[in-house]
Amino acid sequence: MVPPVHLRRPWTSPAVQQVARVGAPRAPLPVAIDLGLLERIARTGALDDQQALFRETEALARRHGHGATIDGWEPDVAWLRG
Repeated sequence: MVPPVHLRRPWTSPAVQQVARVGAPRAPLPVAIDLGLLERIARTGALDDQQALFRETEALARRHGHGATIDGWEPDVAWLRG
């Protein structure tokens, strides 16, 4: 039996927890998105493509002052980079 909506627990994913702690970004960051890369990831799930996307995202995050957040993902960061 699924509980009524008002009794369900809120999302508990790390991203949701982080937004709860530090807040959401004030404005979207203008970034170029490689749609071909995203389509390949969605279609094939290729690890090397996912790691390439992480490296691009990590560089963007660090440029915008979120290096400490990335560093908090250790020891997994090296694996995420590929």
